[in-house]
Amino acid sequence: IFMTYETYLKEVEAVTVEDYVELHVHSVGSYRDATSRISEIFGATVALNRGAVAVTDHGMMPYLMECFKERTNIEKKNLNEILSANNVNEKDINSIMKAIGSLGSLRKPSEKLIPFIENYGQFFIEALKKSVKFVPGIEAYICPEKEYKGYYHMEFYAKDEIGLKEIYKLANLAELSQYKGRGRATYADIERLFGVGTVGHGHVIATSSCMQGPLSFALLKPQNIDKEIRKQQAKLSALPSVDFEAIASFEEKIVERNQQLKDARVAKNAATSAAKKSFDVKISRAEKKISTLEETISSLVGKDDATSIRKLATAQASLEEAKNTLTSVLAEKEANDALAKTLDARIAEIDTLTVAIKQAKESLTAIKKQAEPHERIRARIAELESEKEKLGDVFTEAKELAIMFNGIFGDGNFFIELQNHGIPQELYCLPFLKKISTETNIPMTVANDVHYISPEQAKGDRTDARSDI
Repeated sequence: IFMTYETYLKEVEAVTVEDYVELHVHSVGSYRDATSRISEIFGATVALNRGAVAVTDHGMMPYLMECFKERTNIEKKNLNEILSANNVNEKDINSIMKAIGSLGSLRKPSEKLIPFIENYGQFFIEALKKSVKFVPGIEAYICPEKEYKGYYHMEFYAKDEIGLKEIYKLANLAELSQYKGRGRATYADIERLFGVGTVGHGHVIATSSCMQGPLSFALLKPQNIDKEIRKQQAKLSALPSVDFEAIASFEEKIVERNQQLKDARVAKNAATSAAKKSFDVKISRAEKKISTLEETISSLVGKDDATSIRKLATAQASLEEAKNTLTSVLAEKEANDALAKTLDARIAEIDTLTVAIKQAKESLTAIKKQAEPHERIRARIAELESEKEKLGDVFTEAKELAIMFNGIFGDGNFFIELQNHGIPQELYCLPFLKKISTETNIPMTVANDVHYISPEQAKGDRTDARSDI
């Protein structure tokens, strides 16, 4: 039946996928997080009679070309079988397969296929209906700003080539804001590429992703903080006990001993200074002066002239003063000698205190080292408890995030993603996510996380999974 190219394109647009489709699929391109090869993903998609599949590897699209090739192989296989069943000559079949090439698509045929579409277009449509539509996607790591310590997950799907190019740009921008080896796109990056008025606006569909997505993460903040507190408390309980009273006691002793050492050094300096002093000159001078005055007095005694009497009185007064001076010097010498005799004791005291302080510090260091993990964990628990106290209305926060992303991508291009892997936290989030959808009119989608094809792969070791990258 003759079919024009224009009619064919309209028929292609009418080929839609109505049933459930896996939208959140990881391949071995999600390193150490999935075990499925691209060929296995597309093989399972065909086996399950799915009309489409999306591959959303973490942070990048390393197997994008292989996905296109698998899609094309399925289309070519289906078309070949249909053409052969309808007795199309082998020469035309070979020409059609060659014209499709390794990356071609029946949805967007090249000019080489136009002559064949006119003759076999209906068979092309029939093959397309049996084939698998591939949706290019990525599970990107995102964050509010570059300084943010962490990341969320978010799914992005290309609606066309323009969307695919913009997603590539997003992945490249993400590498400029890394955290723990993962490239993260900021909210500003997302708006710059997909917001209203940008090249990518309307060409990309986004979803809120999993429990690590921004909406669920906001809803789970109280639970996640409680979980982390319990984790830290378990770590604390597992640590060897530490005598914190002993730490305080050692610290007090060190302060006390340091003051004693300071006082002992002052006393030792005084004793050292005393040991160096000599009073011989002072004593000799005082004794000599006394002797001279006694001789003078002796020579004046018995004279009754006014001058002698006056000189005698003066000499006697000076003698009394000289004797007092000698007494004072002798007393000072005695005290100084006594102080000097304490020098050895002061030196020994300093040595003893120095050793005691050193031992106390060593003991304190050992206990403090043992206490460091305790203090670090206690500080973390205090930080978490403070963080929990500062939490606002997390439902409102999640709802505002949904509104923000919907504003960026546009109505119909942002979906609230629901998942149920039997995880309690997911079940907790579901009614809140539904409520957000109801209150905002943002549509929902169901997309469980696919990391392997069969239970055997989940348990198996695929160490060769990325050997071909």
